[in-house]
Amino acid sequence: MTQDKEDDYSPIHLNAYMITRTHIYVKCPYCYTRYNKDGKPSKSSKNYFHIHGSGGDLSNRIETRGHDGSNEFYKQYNIRGEFYIHITDDTPRTNMNLTEYAKFIKSGKN
Repeated sequence: MTQDKEDDYSPIHLNAYMITRTHIYVKCPYCYTRYNKDGKPSKSSKNYFHIHGSGGDLSNRIETRGHDGSNEFYKQYNIRGEFYIHITDDTPRTNMNLTEYAKFIKSGKN
């Protein structure tokens, strides 16, 4: 993940975690699965996966996405630029969903 400058409109570059014929999965460096009452991520939380449509296209490319428009996101991270999701030769392609894929990887059958 990189951003050219903070508090500007520079794009944030992320690598896709996985792509299927229906979805692109992106592990977000900003969002977590659990938060404490003070708003900070809990120690047991993990980075959240955002899911975007792939349009059936499994080719290498860069997809552009914006944030959800939350003012809190802008305030907390000083980020206003779009997210550029890089789908490369290193991006796994599968027909499994993320949960099935994680189980497959854990099984060691790959």
